Amino acid sequence: MTEAAADYAPGDCWAEIDLDKIAHNYREAERRLAPGARIMAVLKADAYGLGAESAAAALAEAGCAAFAVTTVSEGRLLRQSGIQGDILVLGPTRPPEWPAAAEADLALSAAGLAHLRQLAQWATGHSPVRLHLEVETGMGRTGLLPEQAAAAWAVIRGAPALRLEGIYTHFARGARRDLAYTERQYARYEEFLRAYSAAGGDVPARHVCNSSVFLERPAYHHEYVRLGTLLCGQWPFTRPFPGPGFALRDPWQGKARIVHVWDAPAGVPVGYYGLYRTRRPGRLAVVGAGHAHGLGVAPEFYPKNLLDLLKFTVKKAALLTGRRLGGEKILWQGQEVKIAGLIGMQLTVLDMGARDCQVGDEVLIPLRRLQTGYNVERCYTKGGRVVQIRAF
Repeated sequence: MTEAAADYAPGDCWAEIDLDKIAHNYREAERRLAPGARIMAVLKADAYGLGAESAAAALAEAGCAAFAVTTVSEGRLLRQSGIQGDILVLGPTRPPEWPAAAEADLALSAAGLAHLRQLAQWATGHSPVRLHLEVETGMGRTGLLPEQAAAAWAVIRGAPALRLEGIYTHFARGARRDLAYTERQYARYEEFLRAYSAAGGDVPARHVCNSSVFLERPAYHHEYVRLGTLLCGQWPFTRPFPGPGFALRDPWQGKARIVHVWDAPAGVPVGYYGLYRTRRPGRLAVVGAGHAHGLGVAPEFYPKNLLDLLKFTVKKAALLTGRRLGGEKILWQGQEVKIAGLIGMQLTVLDMGARDCQVGDEVLIPLRRLQTGYNVERCYTKGGRVVQIRAF
């Protein structure tokens, strides 16, 4: 539910999203576009947890006129929120979804040759179907193979109700330092385009870049670049950005409120299993956030090498003693504080030491956008003011 922002008083755990920062990231990316290219904002998975409707509105106001989502329902949500630009559904779709997609003026992706033939058959006698061809070049997921280009043109030529608007592919390893695999994928994509043209088809808008390849391969920008992670304020890779400075701004902040404070003596066991014990007298603060809100919840870990695996193992072993090594920080008035013991389901204890914290104080907490629960309010700001609240 979206509410008015007047007299907003958040609960014990919430997320603040700065819409100005989303617009800023769009303008920063726009300055780096190759001539003739435009940005297609990817707002899948509720705009990576930021809130698709609000993020789309901020981007549209900044000048974005093309959007991409994964499902028909995501596309329809953008239309219902007032987005007028082009909206492409990247994921595979089913015949029961097509009437609603056509009604909402969504462009669909052909996920394979059989899928394309299904779309062509359905389109006959219905409204024109806006279409993009996805080319499978090495993602191993969905798309037409380069050797199916001529067959794809034959289907489109025989189906006047299909309106081809784009041909694209997905890069699987764009965030890696070695872009050799990406270059091989791009060569396969060009192979499809050549075969499609040789068969008689006109190549419409091309789009291949995700956020990482956009930053490193201006020659791949073409008519569109598909940007999601970057617009949402996150680097698409952990290594240093190779090029001119990009003033990326993170629009997301997780926050929680201190709901209880007490002064504990040394040696007090804290939390489940009593793994953590206070080393000296000090103040313990309970915040109204835990696993149910997304605190401490992380995506599946994938070690990139043996050293990476060793670091992960050491961090997990430290939890047996109630200590947390590395990871994201919890801040109170700009000062880092540590979690005392294990994170709870809805309540978590912080060891504040000698800090004079009080009930009602705010702390910044590391909530990952896609792991943040829907029970967490989203508070949207613009120009430093709360303009929208999203509560469930």
